[in-house]
Amino acid sequence: MENLRVSDFIKENYLILLIFAAGLVLRLYTIGSESIWYDEAISVAVAKLGFVEHLRWITEVDDNNPPLYYTFLHLWVQVFGDSEASV
Repeated sequence: MENLRVSDFIKENYLILLIFAAGLVLRLYTIGSESIWYDEAISVAVAKLGFVEHLRWITEVDDNNPPLYYTFLHLWVQVFGDSEASV
């Protein structure tokens, strides 16, 4: 297999890299322009509940989210916080 240097890779894929970079810049530029919506705020509130309340919510509330959604979100919020950028 032929080894490619970084400069060769950039030359061969410059258009894809340019599109990716433009998308990244636009996303990071507008990351704080829109607040979270009501359903997302409810999800974060459930994720911040204690263990017993969290289990009660999962078992009692009829929700359209996958079964482990709130559990994974709870762990995510514990690790990364509940700021708009992290959730």
